[in-house]
Formats: sequence, structure tokens, C-alpha cells
Amino acid sequence: MIYLSIRATFFGQVQGMASVINVLSAQIYFTGCQAMPLISVIALATGSITIL
Repeated sequence: MIYLSIRATFFGQVQGMASVINVLSAQIYFTGCQAMPLISVIALATGSITIL
């Protein structure tokens, strides 16, 4: 299945590469922006417990 995905991306339709870029940009957006509040709360809790 992985082989078919890679093959379709490079040798298939143009839509395959557009899908890869779309998913990659969504992952970067989630990691950089949407996860920041959750990571901030976890970091604050961990730091507070460590100091106490």
C-alpha cells in the first residue's frame, strides 16, 4: 500500500502531489498553531509541579 501511494504521487496524476502538499500543510498548521494552547498548558503544569 505504501508503494502504491508513493508511485501514485510521483508517477500518477498531478492531483496526487497536490494531495500530499495539502496534507503536509495541514500537519504543519496543526503542529505550529493549533497545538500551541495544549502544549502551553502541559508545560505550565509540568513546570509548576517541578517547582513545588
